[in-house]
Amino acid sequence: MKKSLLWAIVLMTSVSSLLPSCMSDSDKETTATSDCAITNMVLGTLRRTVTTKRWDGRDTTYVTNMYAGHYALLVDQLNHEIYNPDSLPQGTDVTKVTFQSIAADGGVAYRTLSGNDTLYSTSDSIDFTEPRLFTCYAYDGEAKQTYRVHVNVHKVNPEAMAWQTLGTVEALKDVTSQKLLVNGTTVYIFARNASGAFVLTSPAADGTTWTRTPLTDLGTMEPRNVVVFGGQFYALGNSQLWQSADGKSWTAVASDAVPQILCGASRENLYGVKDGKLYASADAREWIAEPLDDDGNLLPLYDYAMAYMPMTFNPQFEYLLLGGRDGNGQAALWKRTVDLTGQTDDVWAYYPASEELSHPFPALSEGTLLAYDTKVLTIGCEGDSVSLFSVSEDAGRSWLVDRSKYLHPSGLKATSLGCGVDSDQYIWLSCGGTGTVLKGRLNRLGFKTEQMQFTE
Repeated sequence: MKKSLLWAIVLMTSVSSLLPSCMSDSDKETTATSDCAITNMVLGTLRRTVTTKRWDGRDTTYVTNMYAGHYALLVDQLNHEIYNPDSLPQGTDVTKVTFQSIAADGGVAYRTLSGNDTLYSTSDSIDFTEPRLFTCYAYDGEAKQTYRVHVNVHKVNPEAMAWQTLGTVEALKDVTSQKLLVNGTTVYIFARNASGAFVLTSPAADGTTWTRTPLTDLGTMEPRNVVVFGGQFYALGNSQLWQSADGKSWTAVASDAVPQILCGASRENLYGVKDGKLYASADAREWIAEPLDDDGNLLPLYDYAMAYMPMTFNPQFEYLLLGGRDGNGQAALWKRTVDLTGQTDDVWAYYPASEELSHPFPALSEGTLLAYDTKVLTIGCEGDSVSLFSVSEDAGRSWLVDRSKYLHPSGLKATSLGCGVDSDQYIWLSCGGTGTVLKGRLNRLGFKTEQMQFTE
């Protein structure tokens, strides 16, 4: 640092210390401290270019001023780094960054692009396309501490889906029905064609190479009747309930009842429907009828799917949703709130289309229910095309077609559809007819969590 800068800081300190001494007793002394640390930085107002959708689906762009102080800058005193763990929105201009305030024990200077240090002023506008060095100088002129300051900006829209097409699977081109499940680190596609049932498997980290295994033991198995529960697979075939650890080798289960359909599972139970009743089983052997608040003939028998998700404000409760089409082909959605502590016992509630429920559940051909991003999503086939996702943010009461956030690639074709979510929050889609397999994730769900606390 140039001597002139050091003397400027010392002079600034001397003047500030002389002012109170002039107004006090002559025997009082002020001693300059050797402390030097930046303790807080607050961003000011920045410009941002925003791209959004018009009413007709076309993109439109505008520029706005954004107060960036809500994006906290954390000071890591151990590594002498300062950064915002919550990145600024995509499109934020960081070539002219201002700070609302900087708190420090000492005078603050920053390194210019020419390599010189200059005293910082709140009127300064600084280019943060690359990290910048800020130095705090002790008021006694003897000590200093330099920090690398980062102003992070999202390079992608965190609220958009990013998709990867993993390739074409020939074995899916002639399937008549399928179901995609994720168990651990493996993706399974249970499928059926004119020759019989089979399963395709691939590591979730891959998705380009698939192993095909015939399921001759299951005979009449329909893929929709395959469920993962407690890390095990369960399926219906040849009027028998079956169990498997790997989805390939199956053993008959000695059960007191065989459901007509296996509709899904929660953390605690398998669920099946038989003779207008919904049954639950904790071990696949003993089945107990579940309480319903309406006619059991309204339970789904076709294109059925199930999802469960924890209540966002109380993890001791979870929602169970069972949807599909009933025996008359009408959309049917049932919901139950489960108290995991066992203190309360709720019934399954039927959600009919009504004036109160103006946006009812859209029962889709090949439909799937997904718990995703604290919401419930459903997707299926519309003719020979993959539908858009419909989203419920209120645990199934209302559903809206999403046209901006959970979009998959346009023009996606499928005569049957498999869909599931892996542990990395990727949504997988497998398309019958075309054989296309792809996966996508909401960008935000893939961001790493930055360190928020620092201790020695």
